[in-house]
Amino acid sequence: MLVDAIQRLDFDYHFQEEIEAVLRRHYMEATTSFDGYPLHDLSLFFRLFREHGFSISAGGGKTLELKQARNQPLKWYPWSMASLSDPSMSEQRLELTKSITFIDIIDDIFDLYWTPEELTVFTRAVHMWDYSVVPMLPKPMKLCYKALLDTTNDIGYKIYKKHGYDPIDSLKLAVR
Repeated sequence: MLVDAIQRLDFDYHFQEEIEAVLRRHYMEATTSFDGYPLHDLSLFFRLFREHGFSISAGGGKTLELKQARNQPLKWYPWSMASLSDPSMSEQRLELTKSITFIDIIDDIFDLYWTPEELTVFTRAVHMWDYSVVPMLPKPMKLCYKALLDTTNDIGYKIYKKHGYDPIDSLKLAVR
Protein backbone atom coordinates (compact mmCIF):
# COMPACT_ATOMS: atom_id res chain seq x y z
CA MET A 1 0.00 0.00 0.00
CA LEU A 2 2.94 2.30 0.67
CA VAL A 3 4.30 1.75 -2.86
CA ASP A 4 0.88 2.57 -4.29
CA ALA A 5 0.64 5.73 -2.16
CA ILE A 6 4.12 6.89 -3.19
CA GLN A 7 3.25 6.35 -6.86
CA ARG A 8 -0.03 8.22 -6.51
CA LEU A 9 1.78 11.15 -4.91
CA ASP A 10 4.09 11.07 -7.95
CA PHE A 11 7.41 11.01 -6.16
CA ASP A 12 8.21 7.35 -6.70
CA TYR A 13 11.22 8.33 -8.82
CA HIS A 14 13.04 9.09 -5.56
CA PHE A 15 12.56 5.52 -4.33
CA GLN A 16 12.97 3.31 -7.41
CA GLU A 17 15.48 0.91 -5.81
CA GLU A 18 13.46 0.55 -2.62
CA ILE A 19 10.22 0.03 -4.55
CA GLU A 20 11.81 -2.64 -6.74
CA ALA A 21 13.17 -4.42 -3.64
CA VAL A 22 9.77 -4.37 -1.89
CA LEU A 23 7.95 -5.59 -4.99
CA ARG A 24 10.54 -8.32 -5.61
CA ARG A 25 10.11 -9.57 -2.02
CA HIS A 26 6.31 -9.56 -2.24
CA TYR A 27 6.45 -11.13 -5.69
CA MET A 28 8.44 -14.07 -4.36
CA GLU A 29 6.06 -14.50 -1.42
CA ALA A 30 2.86 -14.03 -3.39
CA THR A 31 3.72 -16.23 -6.33
CA THR A 32 4.52 -19.23 -4.14
CA SER A 33 1.10 -19.07 -2.48
CA PHE A 34 -1.81 -16.65 -2.71
CA ASP A 35 -3.41 -18.16 0.38
CA GLY A 36 -4.07 -15.78 3.21
CA TYR A 37 -4.02 -12.54 1.20
CA PRO A 38 -7.22 -10.47 1.23
CA LEU A 39 -8.69 -9.88 -2.24
CA HIS A 40 -7.92 -6.15 -2.09
CA ASP A 41 -4.23 -6.84 -1.39
CA LEU A 42 -4.06 -9.34 -4.24
CA SER A 43 -5.58 -6.90 -6.71
CA LEU A 44 -3.11 -4.23 -5.61
CA PHE A 45 -0.21 -6.69 -5.91
CA PHE A 46 -1.23 -7.70 -9.42
CA ARG A 47 -1.58 -4.11 -10.59
CA LEU A 48 1.76 -3.04 -9.12
CA PHE A 49 3.50 -6.17 -10.41
CA ARG A 50 2.18 -5.57 -13.94
CA GLU A 51 3.16 -1.88 -13.82
CA HIS A 52 6.71 -2.80 -12.83
CA GLY A 53 7.15 -5.57 -15.41
CA PHE A 54 6.72 -8.63 -13.19
CA SER A 55 5.13 -11.63 -14.89
CA ILE A 56 1.72 -12.51 -13.45
CA SER A 57 -0.35 -15.31 -14.93
CA ALA A 58 -3.83 -14.08 -15.75
CA GLY A 59 -5.03 -17.67 -15.68
CA GLY A 60 -3.83 -18.14 -12.09
CA GLY A 61 -5.41 -14.88 -11.03
CA LYS A 62 -8.72 -15.75 -12.62
CA THR A 63 -8.83 -19.11 -10.88
CA LEU A 64 -8.12 -17.31 -7.63
CA GLU A 65 -11.97 -13.28 -8.66
CA LEU A 66 -14.02 -16.49 -9.34
CA LYS A 67 -13.37 -18.65 -6.18
CA GLN A 68 -13.12 -15.59 -3.96
CA ALA A 69 -15.99 -13.79 -5.73
CA ARG A 70 -18.36 -16.49 -4.47
CA ASN A 71 -17.46 -15.48 -0.90
CA GLN A 72 -18.00 -11.75 -1.40
CA PRO A 73 -21.68 -11.67 -0.35
CA LEU A 74 -20.73 -13.18 3.00
CA LYS A 75 -18.21 -10.41 3.47
CA TRP A 76 -20.68 -7.61 2.71
CA TYR A 77 -23.89 -8.91 4.30
CA PRO A 78 -22.91 -7.83 7.84
CA TRP A 79 -22.46 -4.28 6.54
CA SER A 80 -25.98 -4.43 5.11
CA MET A 81 -27.29 -5.76 8.42
CA ALA A 82 -25.71 -2.86 10.28
CA SER A 83 -27.12 -0.33 7.81
CA LEU A 84 -30.61 -1.84 7.61
CA SER A 85 -31.11 -3.38 11.03
CA ASP A 86 -34.91 -3.45 11.07
CA PRO A 87 -35.98 -7.14 10.82
CA SER A 88 -38.60 -6.22 8.23
CA MET A 89 -35.86 -5.08 5.82
CA SER A 90 -34.51 -8.53 4.98
CA GLU A 91 -35.15 -8.19 1.24
CA GLN A 92 -33.52 -4.75 1.15
CA ARG A 93 -30.44 -6.15 2.94
CA LEU A 94 -30.11 -8.84 0.29
CA GLU A 95 -30.43 -6.35 -2.56
CA LEU A 96 -27.93 -3.97 -0.93
CA THR A 97 -25.52 -6.86 -0.45
CA LYS A 98 -25.84 -7.75 -4.15
CA SER A 99 -25.10 -4.15 -5.14
CA ILE A 100 -22.10 -3.75 -2.88
CA THR A 101 -20.72 -7.13 -3.93
CA PHE A 102 -21.08 -6.24 -7.59
CA ILE A 103 -19.29 -2.93 -7.12
CA ASP A 104 -16.48 -4.69 -5.24
CA ILE A 105 -16.09 -7.36 -7.92
CA ILE A 106 -16.05 -4.82 -10.76
CA ASP A 107 -13.47 -2.79 -8.85
CA ASP A 108 -11.28 -5.90 -8.58
CA ILE A 109 -11.75 -6.63 -12.29
CA PHE A 110 -10.61 -3.07 -13.04
CA ASP A 111 -7.51 -3.55 -10.90
CA LEU A 112 -6.62 -7.05 -12.08
CA TYR A 113 -7.63 -7.85 -15.61
CA TRP A 114 -8.49 -5.12 -18.02
CA THR A 115 -6.18 -2.74 -19.82
CA PRO A 116 -6.82 1.02 -19.72
CA GLU A 117 -8.33 0.76 -23.21
CA GLU A 118 -10.71 -2.01 -22.10
CA LEU A 119 -11.65 -0.01 -19.01
CA THR A 120 -12.54 2.94 -21.24
CA VAL A 121 -14.77 0.71 -23.40
CA PHE A 122 -16.51 -0.73 -20.33
CA THR A 123 -16.99 2.71 -18.76
CA ARG A 124 -18.52 4.03 -21.99
CA ALA A 125 -20.86 1.04 -22.07
CA VAL A 126 -21.98 1.72 -18.50
CA HIS A 127 -22.64 5.35 -19.41
CA MET A 128 -24.87 4.14 -22.26
CA TRP A 129 -26.71 1.67 -19.96
CA ASP A 130 -28.25 -0.26 -22.82
CA TYR A 131 -28.44 -3.96 -23.69
CA SER A 132 -27.80 -3.08 -27.36
CA VAL A 133 -24.14 -2.45 -26.41
CA VAL A 134 -23.58 -6.08 -25.29
CA PRO A 135 -22.78 -7.57 -28.75
CA MET A 136 -20.09 -4.92 -29.32
CA LEU A 137 -18.11 -5.83 -26.17
CA PRO A 138 -15.37 -8.46 -25.80
CA LYS A 139 -16.71 -11.77 -24.39
CA PRO A 140 -15.55 -11.44 -20.72
CA MET A 141 -16.80 -7.87 -20.68
CA LYS A 142 -20.16 -8.94 -22.16
CA LEU A 143 -20.76 -11.26 -19.22
CA CYS A 144 -19.89 -8.62 -16.65
CA TYR A 145 -21.84 -5.83 -18.35
CA LYS A 146 -24.94 -7.98 -18.88
CA ALA A 147 -24.81 -9.20 -15.29
CA LEU A 148 -24.55 -5.59 -14.10
CA LEU A 149 -27.59 -4.57 -16.15
CA ASP A 150 -29.57 -7.69 -15.19
CA THR A 151 -28.87 -7.33 -11.47
CA THR A 152 -29.57 -3.61 -11.37
CA ASN A 153 -32.71 -3.85 -13.49
CA ASP A 154 -33.97 -6.73 -11.31
CA ILE A 155 -33.50 -4.62 -8.18
CA GLY A 156 -35.17 -1.67 -9.94
CA TYR A 157 -38.15 -3.81 -10.90
CA LYS A 158 -38.57 -5.00 -7.30
CA ILE A 159 -38.56 -1.39 -6.12
CA TYR A 160 -41.09 -0.48 -8.81
CA LYS A 161 -43.41 -3.35 -7.84
CA LYS A 162 -43.27 -2.45 -4.17
CA HIS A 163 -43.24 1.37 -4.29
CA GLY A 164 -44.42 2.33 -7.77
CA TYR A 165 -41.14 4.12 -8.48
CA ASP A 166 -38.61 2.98 -11.09
CA PRO A 167 -35.11 4.04 -9.97
CA ILE A 168 -33.44 2.93 -13.22
CA ASP A 169 -34.02 6.26 -14.98
CA SER A 170 -32.36 8.07 -12.07
CA LEU A 171 -29.45 5.62 -12.17
CA LYS A 172 -29.04 6.16 -15.91
CA LEU A 173 -28.81 9.91 -15.34
CA ALA A 174 -26.35 9.41 -12.49
CA VAL A 175 -23.89 7.40 -14.61
CA ARG A 176 -23.92 9.83 -17.51
